Amino acid sequence: MKAGPLVGVVVSLLACGAPAWSQRAAYIHGRVLDPSMAAVPEASITVVNQDSGFRRSTQTEPEGAYAVGALEAGLYKVTVRKDGFRTMIRFNVKLANLEAAQVDFHLSVGAVQETITVEGTAPLAGQEDAAIGVRVGREDIQRLPLNGRGVLGMVELSPGTNVTPATRGEAGQFTANGQRPNANYFTVDGASANTGVTA
Repeated sequence: MKAGPLVGVVVSLLACGAPAWSQRAAYIHGRVLDPSMAAVPEASITVVNQDSGFRRSTQTEPEGAYAVGALEAGLYKVTVRKDGFRTMIRFNVKLANLEAAQVDFHLSVGAVQETITVEGTAPLAGQEDAAIGVRVGREDIQRLPLNGRGVLGMVELSPGTNVTPATRGEAGQFTANGQRPNANYFTVDGASANTGVTA
């Protein structure tokens, strides 16, 4: 059997499967600083899934930033090591599908053998503003017992949302945390999908 056609099939399967897998992935990012708030370059970063043991490693860039991508949802342990500083470990970093968790570290001067352990969950990125969002993937929709699997049924899964009925002056949508129903903004692939609708 010739290897040429077989190699072509394998490459095409990998190329087609990669985008679907990457759409479900999330990442952890942050900065590593010293006690004077200066960047710590070339610090070793290790991210370990606490359930599966899956491990990824990287180093901080010259400005102290790092990012570890292609991670599945779950709880992670993030470890930072750098000569001249105490090793820092943060447990229970919660990572959701398609989300990013920001985990910053402020290293203390000391030996690498000394370890500082921080238990807790890092805040999700984007929490500095008032935006609230919920992402529901295809697998989640298929598993949930939704009546009719309509959009409004999924909207109600988000905390703080209520479906509003249509009236003479309002087309009827939903409210989020007390916001007016006509203040909602819809996009499809980043493009506006807002049209004027009457009841």
